[in-house]
Amino acid sequence: MNIKNKRLLYFLLGAFCLVFIYMTFVFFIFNNKKASKIEPLLTPTPTVFKSVIEPSFPPELQKEKILEENYAKERQDFLKDKPWFLKLPFKSDSYFIIYSPEDGNFIASVYYFSSSNVPREQQVSQAKQDALKALNNNGVDLFKEGVEFIEVKRD
Repeated sequence: MNIKNKRLLYFLLGAFCLVFIYMTFVFFIFNNKKASKIEPLLTPTPTVFKSVIEPSFPPELQKEKILEENYAKERQDFLKDKPWFLKLPFKSDSYFIIYSPEDGNFIASVYYFSSSNVPREQQVSQAKQDALKALNNNGVDLFKEGVEFIEVKRD
């Protein structure tokens, strides 16, 4: 065997040993990772503590919070009882209607025109009928709610 063949043989044996060592190293690394993923049969249950302490507010803010909650509930009840309230004001060329929650009445301004050929009483009567019809069409129970008419002169 000549020197060239010996060198090639040593080179191949050395390369084979390095590849074998590398493969063994890789095998052990991946094998250890798989072993760490194995879960034990009995898993300890973690203890969770919940805070039962509510944040404290200064007394002024607590009163304000209670007032806001009461207002929200009262408003919700009011709107449930009077769903037409959010549609206000009702208006046309012959009337303008608002609601007074303090009095529980509608205030309807009915318009008449002094320059018209139609008598004032007839204009006012027609405007009142139109206003009552508008209230009825928007779901207002006229037996529960009062209506106060105010005649307004328009030129």
